[in-house]
Amino acid sequence: MKLHGIIIEPEIREKILRKHRITHEEIEFAFAEGKPRFFIIKNKAYMAVTHFHRYITVIFDYDGLNANILTAYASSD
Repeated sequence: MKLHGIIIEPEIREKILRKHRITHEEIEFAFAEGKPRFFIIKNKAYMAVTHFHRYITVIFDYDGLNANILTAYASSD
């Protein structure tokens, strides 16, 4: 899956940081450098499991160009 951009709305960014302690930089680096594995979970919703400094799971909508991040959380090894 090729991503041209990653979009994280400000309220989603704040929720992910506050609730799951994951920064938007960590998500961006994990997509760019972490060799993510992508899974379709329903309609236009996807899940990526990736690793940069730790394993994270990212749920996002994909419109063919950009990933619109819905949530992200730390996942187990």
